[in-house]
Amino acid sequence: SYVPGPFMRTYVKALLNSRTDSPKPYLLVIEEINRANVAAVFGDVFQLLDRDKDGASEYEITNADIAEYLGGLPPQKMHCSVMGREAMEAAIRNYETGENADRNLEDEKLCVCYNVSENEVRRVITENSLTSVDEVTNFTKAGGGCGKCKAKIEEILKELGR
Repeated sequence: SYVPGPFMRTYVKALLNSRTDSPKPYLLVIEEINRANVAAVFGDVFQLLDRDKDGASEYEITNADIAEYLGGLPPQKMHCSVMGREAMEAAIRNYETGENADRNLEDEKLCVCYNVSENEVRRVITENSLTSVDEVTNFTKAGGGCGKCKAKIEEILKELGR
């Protein structure tokens, strides 16, 4: 299971503090780094950098892990955690290839209103054990515009046994 490291813990404290009436700056000091357990200190950052040739990490952190650690997100905001993960994946891919490619140029669009591909919908359903069109919309925004793609989302849910 996901165990946040010092960077994530400090970030969460700083984020919560920034929402108060008198926010204060936060600083993370790593003293005597040469004696530290590097995996423990840099675990959050290491996860971002430790990628195989396909862009996968042995120590994957999902959007659900982070949302859970933050105390949960309202259902209608879960798409923010998915977008954050996709942005992280795109940044890693762009860094490795030197190309600023869209996250899914080659994928067929399922939802043209929000530029969501069928592959994205399948991945989010599987990774987050989604069971309804409303959940898929909350996580991806697909189906939240004109609604024409809701039938296809329902088909995918049935195909995946949800």
